[in-house]
Amino acid sequence: MFPQPSGVHHIESDGRSSLRDLQAVPSLDEAVALFHAGRYRASMDAALLCIKDGYDGERATLLKARIALRAYDPATIVSDLLDAQQNFESDSNRIEASILVAVAFARLGDFRSAERRFAAIRAWDIPRELRWEAAHLEATALWMAGRHDEAEDRLLAQQPPEDDRIGRARFVELRSWIAARRGHPLEQVRLLLQAVEVLAGPDYIDVGLLAGILRTLATLNRELHVPELNQTLVDLDANLPWTEELRVDRFWIKSTLAWSLCLRGLWMPAIRLAQQATALAEGPAWHVQSLLDRAYLKRNAGDLSSGQADLEEALELIDSVDWASSRDEERLCLATAAGLYAEIDPTRAHHLLMEFRRHAGSFDVRMGVRSDRRLDAFLNQHAGAVFAAIGDEASAVEAYQTAYSIFKDVQHHWRAALVALNLFRITGERAWHALAEENIRDYPESWIAADVRLAAPFAELTPREREVLQAMMEGLDTKMTSERFGLQPTTTRLYRQRVFQAFKVSSQLELMRVTRGRRFVVNS
Repeated sequence: MFPQPSGVHHIESDGRSSLRDLQAVPSLDEAVALFHAGRYRASMDAALLCIKDGYDGERATLLKARIALRAYDPATIVSDLLDAQQNFESDSNRIEASILVAVAFARLGDFRSAERRFAAIRAWDIPRELRWEAAHLEATALWMAGRHDEAEDRLLAQQPPEDDRIGRARFVELRSWIAARRGHPLEQVRLLLQAVEVLAGPDYIDVGLLAGILRTLATLNRELHVPELNQTLVDLDANLPWTEELRVDRFWIKSTLAWSLCLRGLWMPAIRLAQQATALAEGPAWHVQSLLDRAYLKRNAGDLSSGQADLEEALELIDSVDWASSRDEERLCLATAAGLYAEIDPTRAHHLLMEFRRHAGSFDVRMGVRSDRRLDAFLNQHAGAVFAAIGDEASAVEAYQTAYSIFKDVQHHWRAALVALNLFRITGERAWHALAEENIRDYPESWIAADVRLAAPFAELTPREREVLQAMMEGLDTKMTSERFGLQPTTTRLYRQRVFQAFKVSSQLELMRVTRGRRFVVNS
């Protein structure tokens, strides 16, 4: 749910198969070209061969560090460059190495060391070609430390050359993340689309950077109502020259596009996209997330049995994952699973929620996910479902109210509507139903809009009338309903008539059409 600035890739060099299409001793230019093509393993292998054969070893070592920077592996940068830079013959290379080491300390969470190193670098005579790089990476470190105004001032003070497309894209991308931290998601979308325009046309440069930006845009497309964004993402997903190293980015894009489609009521295309995402899932944690997405989509599309099968498969996989060593975004599926499983097994759902909370405090500080308010909203949304399921209504209301406040503030309206609807179901307060209606206005074909429309008449029913409603939705007639609940047929007919009145229909067939297979929590 919470995208990080572009380029978060898991890269391991195998040193063998990646270079089949290169000469025995690749040039550094070939290594750089592979890096910008998103082929990080091959680029790493090429850099290592350059270092081994003494071919432009200083620049190759710096490229290796930049690959680690793209992979968010700051420890490698520090271990490779901290001592090696002292032996560099080129002053320019030593300065570049110092810049990379400084930002690596920031990504390790050591902001004090990063600040000292950047202060020292500013006092040097920095070559013209490195001034923008120094300013950009120092601004990145300040952003990670939560110092948004200083980050923007530093970034704007030294802008990239006009002919440096990659630099311009990185400049705009960082501005977008500053906007996000300030709570301006639509401004973030606008800036990221500028970065895409710079990178995507007339040719694709730095495919990895572009893929990471698209991943962020896809997430924002799911959470915000920006109609024109969806087709842009579909087109770029189809045309981008994807590589194996960018597999997680493409998985994420397809997953979030599936959600965007279902919010428009396009269930079949959404489920097909979710299935495509499953085929791209890398590792058990992402496979769990993919199965949970499918379970949620199918359940709300009315395919309860298939959705339940996906959910059970996800829960089996959860037990096999070492969550302590998983990556931050991967752990979010624990909270998702807790919310989905709450109605089925509240005890197990509570256990999943506690498992997520155990790891949430160790979220990496480098990209600020731990301090992202949306993380609190996401956790409270699913915690509210778990508390409601175990009968702790006071805690459920508190959690949902916290989630609603944040979602509303960051313009995640459909999530705000979903939370407001749950608050209405718990409290019966009409104000929450009105807020649900207000927030779901842009998504009239979504399952949430259907639930909001039906929640008010459902709330008017007594517990027994709700049970009769459930029987009617299952297709039971008066006689079968009477037998199920031990009622006289005349009593059952009265209950059925009351249901018809509440939903403003005149027959069971019309009722089933109006409810469109929606599920109701009968004991709510």
